[in-house]
Amino acid sequence: MDTELSSEEERLVFIIRATNVVETMMKRVISAFIEAPEHRLGFVNSYLLNNSTMSFGAKVKLILVIAKELSLKVDKNAFHVLLSRRNAFAHQDHLESVRLMSQPDGTPNVSFVVESIKSSGTLEAVSQKQAFSEFVRAHAGVESDLNRLIASLEK
Repeated sequence: MDTELSSEEERLVFIIRATNVVETMMKRVISAFIEAPEHRLGFVNSYLLNNSTMSFGAKVKLILVIAKELSLKVDKNAFHVLLSRRNAFAHQDHLESVRLMSQPDGTPNVSFVVESIKSSGTLEAVSQKQAFSEFVRAHAGVESDLNRLIASLEK
């Protein structure tokens, strides 16, 4: 078995790990906001906020409400881009992700793309490089917003 990862696999591993860190940060914000008594904190974190109990999207909705309650602005679109790009990478059909595209000078170029269906119902195909760049930008914004929320709650 080949143990070296392709750049596509490295991007996927980074995206999954980064999204998991964001989800852990969201749990921390939600947990701090509800101020569960110490003897119930284990239940809140282990069961109520468990990823199999509460989806990433549901946690984002709570984060948006908490930010509003705390009068802190968060970038809702960054959360959407983060999840959209994560899902595009995690669920892509690797055989279908290869596209032959023409460069401006007409020469062929093999490109790897990720596809996602937008909320408008249209299929969007962007290069993996572009999708990864968008993910990294969104991740930085989301992480910054969550750190501000954590700092506000854990004063």
